[in-house]
Amino acid sequence: MGGSLKYSLVKEKQRAIRAGFPETMGLRVHRAISWMYKTAPHAIAFDDVRWLARASCFTDEVSEDFLLSRIVEICSSRESDILAKNDQDWRTAVAPEIGPHPALSETQAKVIALYYGMKGGKTEIKVRRGWLNYSLRQLGLDTDPDARKSHDQQIVLLNRDTTLGRQGQAKEQ
Repeated sequence: MGGSLKYSLVKEKQRAIRAGFPETMGLRVHRAISWMYKTAPHAIAFDDVRWLARASCFTDEVSEDFLLSRIVEICSSRESDILAKNDQDWRTAVAPEIGPHPALSETQAKVIALYYGMKGGKTEIKVRRGWLNYSLRQLGLDTDPDARKSHDQQIVLLNRDTTLGRQGQAKEQ
């Protein structure tokens, strides 16, 4: 996650790009099934791999994430009465709770707890509900903890049922 990017510079760029967005855009997005989407974008985000635009999508009548690299063309733009505040998955925070992998030795678990700032062997990571899938994937928590060895996956999701209990996560386009 390191790299040479500075948060303040990325945030400044994101704000500049977002300020240039019209309220509603017609986009040509390269997808296997469909090419045309009518959207009202309200956020840009980076998942450590790709840039995405978060937008209310009139085609599917939900808020979705669109990979910026797949946006081929902006066909039209106009004012929109769709408000970003209506995207509850973007505005609502969830708190995945993580802890050291139970198969780690006591010493290894202490090192992991120190690294993540855990108290009592756990900590919460607050994320937007619409961003949860990306965050879990980035931390390697999107699979069963037994699928990988403890030295490869040193943390586990402790509140999996409550964290993943809500259906309707944002779809990646």
